[in-house]
Order: sequence, then structure tokens, then C-alpha cells
Amino acid sequence: MTSYNHHLVTVDLPLTFFPGVRSLCADAQPLAGDDGLPILNSSTNSWAQTRPDRVEFRRGRDVPGRTR
Repeated sequence: MTSYNHHLVTVDLPLTFFPGVRSLCADAQPLAGDDGLPILNSSTNSWAQTRPDRVEFRRGRDVPGRTR
């Protein structure tokens, strides 16, 4: 990914690396009046691991990264 989503928080933010970052997803059932807007996305080459003792993607177990 080479850019951030359009948002006031990211307007002047240079491309950044976030080591040790954790995955976070919006709730499938948003609260009434909540218009949550993602400001960062992972790349399709990233993933959320289910086991911290290894560094490898395991299909069906780990969560693949995604873009908008």
C-alpha cells in the first residue's frame, strides 16, 4: 500500500511503518449513528497471526490482510 485512506488524521501523515501493530476490525453490527471510517488498512501481503511463536501465514488459521 502506498497511501492512506482520505481522512483529516492522515492528510499530512507520511508513509509510516508500524512494527508490532495488532489487527482491529469494526463490529459487523455498528451502533446507531456510528459512521466509523477506517483511516489505515493493511496490505494484501500482511496477515494477523494466531500464534506469536512463528512467522508464517497459515491459510484457514491466520487472518489475511486486506485493502478497502
